[in-house]
Amino acid sequence: MKRKVLLLLIMLVPWLLLPFDYLLHFTNDDSYFYLQTALNFASGLGSTFDGINQTNGYHPLWFLILISLIKFKDIFFYLNREELLRGIFLFTGILTFLSVLLIEKIYRMVYGKDFLLEFLNFILLAIPLVFFYLIGLENQILILLIIALIYVSVIEAIKKRNVSFHKSILLSLLFLSRVDLFWFIIVGILIYEILINRKVILREYTYLIVPIITFMGYVITNKILFQTFYPISSYYKLSLDILENLKFAPLPKNYPIEFMLVLIILFGFLLVLLASLKEKNSFNHYNKFLIMLFIVGNLFLLFNLFFNKNGIREWYYSFTIFISILLIVDFLRIWGRHFYYILLIVVVIFNLFYFFIFRANYYNHTSAYTFAKLLKEKVDPKSTIYQIDYSGLIGFFSERRVINGDGLINTHEYYKTVISGNLKDYIYKTKPDYFVFYSFFPPIHDSYVLYNFKIFKDYTIKFRVEDIVSTAPFLYGGIFRRKVGNFYLIKMHDYEIIVK
Repeated sequence: MKRKVLLLLIMLVPWLLLPFDYLLHFTNDDSYFYLQTALNFASGLGSTFDGINQTNGYHPLWFLILISLIKFKDIFFYLNREELLRGIFLFTGILTFLSVLLIEKIYRMVYGKDFLLEFLNFILLAIPLVFFYLIGLENQILILLIIALIYVSVIEAIKKRNVSFHKSILLSLLFLSRVDLFWFIIVGILIYEILINRKVILREYTYLIVPIITFMGYVITNKILFQTFYPISSYYKLSLDILENLKFAPLPKNYPIEFMLVLIILFGFLLVLLASLKEKNSFNHYNKFLIMLFIVGNLFLLFNLFFNKNGIREWYYSFTIFISILLIVDFLRIWGRHFYYILLIVVVIFNLFYFFIFRANYYNHTSAYTFAKLLKEKVDPKSTIYQIDYSGLIGFFSERRVINGDGLINTHEYYKTVISGNLKDYIYKTKPDYFVFYSFFPPIHDSYVLYNFKIFKDYTIKFRVEDIVSTAPFLYGGIFRRKVGNFYLIKMHDYEIIVK
């Protein structure tokens, strides 16, 4: 009991004491899409990021959890935006605590009593790469559900219990937690059930009834309320232009962090391959289930590599990285326990680097936070801001109405507008008061400000220099991919939109 209390304190106390600027470094701009939309929903404005346009551009389970947390805090006291974000960190710490407890139970069943080295290596790898990699997104709740699914699968295999009810609920929640990854998982599980568990009778799959009902309810609700079957963001991301999509491939020069994650995944694959050659036909149910999930995760990444025009986003790796960590910890045993000590030394050094150097120097969110506070001072609460990129954090902390111009958390009507090339008409019709953008190159040419952007089509918007209200430095990146630019707040008084 004392050990569990100590573990819980480790997961919670740092987030109460650490400086707020440091916490910002663990978030992504999309984290604030969730938070702002949940705040608006809890305030009675409906499912909207900007307070104007209704949207379904999110995965529903994490969104519903955030609404519940916001409603809960309103019962007792009011939190400002900074305190609310810190509260999300604390809640993430609780999710991580529950995840670690479940992993401990799995290890106890799989390895018996002697699993301390495996357990320590798992924690020290999973905390920086999964649990506290990006906070405020759906990753942590997804991983907790995956762990629970592994847990009931191990119980079914080892203790021969009927876990159909548990699988039914978990698969339903998994769908709601990540609606695109779910289909890869469910297909993998069905193939696994047929090939490994030898389930060929239809009644053995009755646990799929609730997930199917959940799916049908989700798509019907979306169609009625938002005119789309799936999140609106999926319509923007799907692209069959494979060569163009591959420009976001995780290569070491352009995407060093993602490339590191790919190397970890490849290391997990190498260990599985070597273990299969050394210990033929000796894999237990736990090993096989992890391998199935590993294949599923990599297929999900490959799909996004080829068919997502934004490439594989950072948090898309979390599922596959998590399974890779479990595989690495599991299959190191074939070479002897001394390898666990070597890995432990490596991951301790990695954690020191990650928390004290990498995240401490990840400063672009600090710049955006400072600019958001500037907007709060300069822009009237009744005004509307139009912003193409980086609108999540700025909209959340400025507490101003920011229309998400890239459309990922906007309406289906907006999608139809931009895909038809009528963005120019949309802006003239909605008449936003301000335009916000950032640039790493000087955008001022003579007496004009020129900003180039793309939403299905290439656009240039032209402002007068005298309409610039404020600028602020934008420091992007950290120890990797450092860039220096500026944020611009411009009054939309006299401008021209050019479609290329």
